[in-house]
Amino acid sequence: MSGSHVRAANVLGALALTMAERIAAAGEAASGQSAAAPAALSALHEYAGGSPVDTLRAITGLTPSGTVRLVDRLEAAGLAQRGPGPDGRTLSVGLTAAGTAAAQRIRDARAAALGEVLGVLDGEEAESLADLAGRLLAGMTGGRADAWRICRLCDPAACGHFDGRCPVTIAARAAETARAAEAARAAEAARAAEPAGTAEPARSVEPAGTAQPARAGEPAGGSSPPAHLAGGAG
Repeated sequence: MSGSHVRAANVLGALALTMAERIAAAGEAASGQSAAAPAALSALHEYAGGSPVDTLRAITGLTPSGTVRLVDRLEAAGLAQRGPGPDGRTLSVGLTAAGTAAAQRIRDARAAALGEVLGVLDGEEAESLADLAGRLLAGMTGGRADAWRICRLCDPAACGHFDGRCPVTIAARAAETARAAEAARAAEAARAAEPAGTAEPARSVEPAGTAQPARAGEPAGGSSPPAHLAGGAG
């Protein structure tokens, strides 16, 4: 890295750490919950409500057992509840009315904490910072799973997701599209390399009513989630 990049990395590292601490403190104070709970409540409110418990594990970065303990804790606090999963074999998790109220308080507390930090910038400087930060976030987004983690505390309306301006949304869609195209090219190359007469036999047609179950991570009902966070490539 050049000297300028080293300086920028140093400043950004200190800024990210300080802001993360302030956001964590604000979320914990607003919800009465600690560790990964505020992020889980926020994600369940914004886009993951009704998803399988394993989706919450991907969002929070916890182990499977840690995720189960987190859901147990949120249930005991009256903030979340388990329900049937989208495929009939797993359990989903969603918010109660109290959990929704807590998630809204977390969102407002996060905005207030960030507003205090950004208050030293004027409007033009804030816009420039948003553009630069968006480029950095896009560079760290390799698909839907990354977006789950990055957006776990976001307000989708504020980031411009619903207007098609969110850099994470755009990057996640592009990455998923590129991955699907690469898989299609690889499959086509494999078929082209097969010796004549070795094509796979035709598969039997599935009877009516045997459609595939919903994929893990697809919210069950509710408000429309961010496209890069629900099932599908956007």
